[in-house]
Amino acid sequence: MPRKPFILALSALLFLVFSAEAFGHASCKTRSKCRWWSNQYIASASVGCWYPSFAFTLCYQRGSSCGKATANCGWKRCLWGGASASATNDNGWCTFSASRSGLGRYGEEVTEPTPDSDNGEGSHEGLVRTEYRADGSAAVHFQQMRMTSTLDESFSRIDVVAYVESHESLENDSDDFPPERVLYRAYIHLQNGIVSHQGFDQAAAEYRDATNVTEVDLSGSSLSLPVFEGTPDELDRVAIDVVVDGGQPAVPSNE
Repeated sequence: MPRKPFILALSALLFLVFSAEAFGHASCKTRSKCRWWSNQYIASASVGCWYPSFAFTLCYQRGSSCGKATANCGWKRCLWGGASASATNDNGWCTFSASRSGLGRYGEEVTEPTPDSDNGEGSHEGLVRTEYRADGSAAVHFQQMRMTSTLDESFSRIDVVAYVESHESLENDSDDFPPERVLYRAYIHLQNGIVSHQGFDQAAAEYRDATNVTEVDLSGSSLSLPVFEGTPDELDRVAIDVVVDGGQPAVPSNE
């Protein structure tokens, strides 16, 4: 390769990796049952650098099993901060761990990043159990769940979504296909010391410590999901996702 194009290509690559903020993401999907062509328990993790027009993923892992599924992305560095994420889904028991420094944007735009953005921090640590009940309802039990974020524009977030999984997603044992129908959604969103939430009315306990870190502790709380309605075929394809640092903007309370 001629010297000039090589230098330009190398500069572009370095620009992509080192001119962005860190993002991290971990999730557990628990299907209602195991099938020979699609596993019941899925864990996923991804870490990378976010640039104003797209995300540059440095690590993505997905585990799928009818017993124990794991995914782990170790610490990855961007110019403004870094992040790590991991998840284990062991028969519906989900262990989460995620941390980031800098403006770990998890999906929202940073219009004017600055070097002091590296002072931002956030984390998730948790043990969560997804339970399908005999009456057709479900519950998500937060045996341990703690998330933090500093007083800046970065955010930390937890989402719980129950939905009818598409036939394509099941047949391919893949997360690349959108849900056929969302049955239930709850979230808790922490940003700049402010907590917004839907469905966590009795669970959100927050405080701010001396280092300007806001913490939300859901440990010991549960979310009860209503009885799912649908055709027998739809109810056979129900899945529940628990996501930390998912990157979605805050969901309006009327959606």
